[in-house]
Amino acid sequence: MNTTKPVMVGIDGSKAALRAAFWAADEAVARDVPLCLVHAARRGGGDADELARAEHVLHTAWKAVADTGKSVDLQTEVLEGDPAQALIDASERSVLMCLGHKGIHDGKSGTRGATAAAVLRGARSPVAMVRRCDDHTDPAYHRWIVVILDESDNSQSIFEAAYSEALLRNSPLLVLADSPTIDCAACEDPARECIRARLQRYIRNASGGPADVRVCVLAMPNDLLNMMRQSASIDQLLVLADDRTDLIDQLTGTHGRKVLRKSWCSLLVVRDTKEDQRCISHSSATSSR
Repeated sequence: MNTTKPVMVGIDGSKAALRAAFWAADEAVARDVPLCLVHAARRGGGDADELARAEHVLHTAWKAVADTGKSVDLQTEVLEGDPAQALIDASERSVLMCLGHKGIHDGKSGTRGATAAAVLRGARSPVAMVRRCDDHTDPAYHRWIVVILDESDNSQSIFEAAYSEALLRNSPLLVLADSPTIDCAACEDPARECIRARLQRYIRNASGGPADVRVCVLAMPNDLLNMMRQSASIDQLLVLADDRTDLIDQLTGTHGRKVLRKSWCSLLVVRDTKEDQRCISHSSATSSR
């Protein structure tokens, strides 16, 4: 029996979930792990209508992903209970949990994207909240991986996650340095490692060694949402640590959802555990769907 943890993606029948599944398929292929499509049945498996709907939703998504021709081992699973909590619990069995930025059952109390936001905060694995404006076409301009780095102890694992995504998505990497010491020349303390020196060390130590990834460094902007809004037509994946709850709240709150509503900005929240370290080889780099 294959005991490898899969990439999981929440499927509720929405277009956003299906687009997340296309995105997640690349992640599963790069890691050489299965892609598990999961659906949360609110009333449980004992309800025949609910179970029939779950099977239909999962079959539709399974066929759509299979039709892409990507060489990925597809699995399906029906969960029971509240969707957010069911996905949070299931995340413990995944190497990565992926979700669309909004769902069919969101918004009963007026809050869209509530399930994705709850899973981002509570999951036990890395979580990707995928935002796509179309099923098949790439955005009109470029693709960027954007990572927020500070001087915390987990900054290397955050960078490695972003670096791997840059390899996989064949994208340049933009580092937003949330630190006063970006350049060594500006650092008054000779014992303190500046961001650029730290990045050089991270790249040398990256899984598989240095690769052909263009890395740019900018100071963290005062208004992150404004920066994302100005580049809304660019396919952006913003990578940050799970302890940056201030930024997660900003990006998934009411104002953030409004600003990013028609953008291609996805969010990857990384947990700093050795088990979650990805294994994406340099040869796995592909264009994302």
